[in-house]
Amino acid sequence: SSLNLNEMETVGSTDRVNVVVQVTHRNATKTLRYLMKKDGDTKKVTSPVLETMPRQDMGSHRTLTAFIEWGMEKYPAKHYMVDIWNHGSGWEKKQAAGVVRGISYDDSTGNHITTPQLGEVLRAASAKRGSRIDLIGYDACLMQMAEVAAEVADGARWQIGSEEVEPGKGWPYAEWLTWVAAHPDADGAGVGKALVETFKASYSGGSHGTDTTTLSLVDLDRVDELSKAADTFVDAVLAEKDHRKQLVEGIQASQAFDDPTHHDVCDLVDQVVKRVPAAAVKQSGAALKAAAQAMVLATGRTGSAVARATGLAIWAPT
Repeated sequence: SSLNLNEMETVGSTDRVNVVVQVTHRNATKTLRYLMKKDGDTKKVTSPVLETMPRQDMGSHRTLTAFIEWGMEKYPAKHYMVDIWNHGSGWEKKQAAGVVRGISYDDSTGNHITTPQLGEVLRAASAKRGSRIDLIGYDACLMQMAEVAAEVADGARWQIGSEEVEPGKGWPYAEWLTWVAAHPDADGAGVGKALVETFKASYSGGSHGTDTTTLSLVDLDRVDELSKAADTFVDAVLAEKDHRKQLVEGIQASQAFDDPTHHDVCDLVDQVVKRVPAAAVKQSGAALKAAAQAMVLATGRTGSAVARATGLAIWAPT
């Protein structure tokens, strides 16, 4: 986290943009709230500490809610973005191999924010604000999923995250915040698109070197359309009882990620339609693919391992 905080300090806050952070450093006994300020020191965090609290459980959704509400009260703005760091693992309907899906794992307490709790947090923040948060972002792994999007759509307008595991360096805060500071009137979609572009550049031999990455921005107003299209496609596929083997082969052949049950929506459709030759599958597949493409507003990828990633993953059993 110190690396990212120092990156933020190359830009800091301006008279039009406030960057506020809540962080608990590993093994620390206190939780700190910072207002990020520009400095010339890339090794040391010099931003003013606004509040020092006894160590908070960073895996509790109540901690996140309190921080968002404090931030909105202390720093009123036309646009709000919430960025959650740390491990992410997307969504799954059951607990598998001791991994429970969610984000913001607190290494000390062992707690984390579950995906449904994330929805609760954003709904509460939106109710307090009177409208949805502009942008929810995950500087974490495996969070750009249809299931996560569906959970938070009531509380946020756009979502940014990665289908794949993210490299340890995370987002390129220096380059991205340079853009944000220069465009203080940008809405969540504008800020998200800039992050997708700067992220891709930073891992294409840029500031963060070269690595395998995905990052995308999705329109949460399109969740219902995607959900209905997914239901229709699944019904069509399951009706093809003679083609179960081909269905499984299609899923297995599609672009998957570090969690092998996460599959790229568009590639999943392509691979299944290729193998299950029914008109209803083809038709509903085309509709699902169109819904996913309409939902993804910006996507960037680096590395051949994710060559068929198109910006939105979905859970599929293999």
